[in-house]
Amino acid sequence: MRLTDRDILYDCLVDCKYASSTYHHAVLEAANEPVRNLLRRHHDDELTASKMIFDTLHQRGWYPVEAASPARQQMTEPGPGWDPGFTPRPPEFRSEQPRW
Repeated sequence: MRLTDRDILYDCLVDCKYASSTYHHAVLEAANEPVRNLLRRHHDDELTASKMIFDTLHQRGWYPVEAASPARQQMTEPGPGWDPGFTPRPPEFRSEQPRW
């Protein structure tokens, strides 16, 4: 069986997505700052590679993307009360006790 360029690129994209997901979880769980930074750099490299592969597939018409409808676009806009400076805090740093 002979693989086409499309097959190879698509397989590479799937691999990049998997590696990116794995690095993402590793970054979240790394307890050592130098290790976390290294994992973050690897994660960024995977994101860059996947974007390049996606762009190539899309430009050649091998990865068609449907344009978002106006209703779908509106779903991505921040709603009322959205605070760009909001940072969620773990329960131990909140002033009130959790309600469970």
